[in-house]
Amino acid sequence: FVRDQRLTHKHEIHVETAGGPLVLNVQHDGMVRVDMGAPRFNPATLPFEATGDQPLHEVEVEGETLSLGVVSMGNPHAVLQVEDVERAPVERLGPLLESHPRFPKRVNVGFMQVVSPNEIRLRVFERGSSPSRPMKKSGWRANQNATWSGSSVLRGSGA
Repeated sequence: FVRDQRLTHKHEIHVETAGGPLVLNVQHDGMVRVDMGAPRFNPATLPFEATGDQPLHEVEVEGETLSLGVVSMGNPHAVLQVEDVERAPVERLGPLLESHPRFPKRVNVGFMQVVSPNEIRLRVFERGSSPSRPMKKSGWRANQNATWSGSSVLRGSGA
């Protein structure tokens, strides 16, 4: 935004966010890289009402028990592992989980498909918005997302 509005021509932009300070690096192709820092898995940081601090939490939605991971990267996320993001019930479960009573400040809801040990596909139902298109993530970000959901497939590999 600040580059589009010609408010700066810097390639390294320092910003303050509700989650803390961030450094944005504008790449030569116009894409922006951001180090979001370490994920925070403590349910209280979202906030999420949990009985303990574990990798997966069970949540009841319309009589169905869902197993999900919770994480904050400055904004709250709940992540469910699914077989296929294209067929995931994003439109049905996204709004129900977003406003679930155990997430008193609402939550972004991610539907994660593990493609391989180094790649996932992810769809996110953004708070107050709608589902995203599926996107691929690989490497470290894939490992972070899998860790968010408590997946043993990628947990701790960090590469």
